[in-house]
Amino acid sequence: MASVRVQNQRSMRVLAKNGFAPNGPPVASYSKALRQSVPLQPMALTPDQWHFLNSVFIETQRLQIFPLAQVHQDALFGCLAQKQVARNLAIVPHPLPRGFVGRFIEAARWKGAWNGMFALADKTQNVIGMIGFRAAPLSAPVAADLVYAIHPKQWGQGLMSEAVNAFCAFLFRRYPLEAITAEHFKDNPGSGRVLQKAGFVPLPVQSHPSEMGKSAARLEPAPITRYRLMRPA
Repeated sequence: MASVRVQNQRSMRVLAKNGFAPNGPPVASYSKALRQSVPLQPMALTPDQWHFLNSVFIETQRLQIFPLAQVHQDALFGCLAQKQVARNLAIVPHPLPRGFVGRFIEAARWKGAWNGMFALADKTQNVIGMIGFRAAPLSAPVAADLVYAIHPKQWGQGLMSEAVNAFCAFLFRRYPLEAITAEHFKDNPGSGRVLQKAGFVPLPVQSHPSEMGKSAARLEPAPITRYRLMRPA
């Protein structure tokens, strides 16, 4: 929040260049220096506007990573509608309703907080998947859960490993994380190879021989393996 005298156009331009917008009509405020009431324009900067103007953009040798937006609905639908993709994610059903992706993007789009989904695109900005994170439900260490998916046509090319490496580096730079966690269904060993190439280490099973995970695209829970990547020293 900020406020500026209506006559002070220079200060108004400073705020506008940084994303502030008028927040209601001008209000009267007494100025001790002028010894009179002057009109002040309330201004506000929202997280959405700040991150729109200062968007994350991660580039690797073959990929670009940037926040998901509604304009990416069709491309992301093409990825998540694949059964072999949906069954390896928690909340994506199969068959995939057309309206699901728009609601998913709105709920998961990055706003600078401790969660967010990003588009995974090739060098022509053709979206081929997604990668994102959410705060992990752990007290120690301070951790984030990693989520990712890529269209099956892109499997086996090392693209997901490239994306995970770059995205984890971004998370450690931006957030005071001690660790990043991830998991995969055991019948998806390719995801395990992606995580291990990025330095993730399997976590020991604490109480029973096989932890179980759920997917909206699977009829029954299935065994999973959990991983952790610690902050580089």
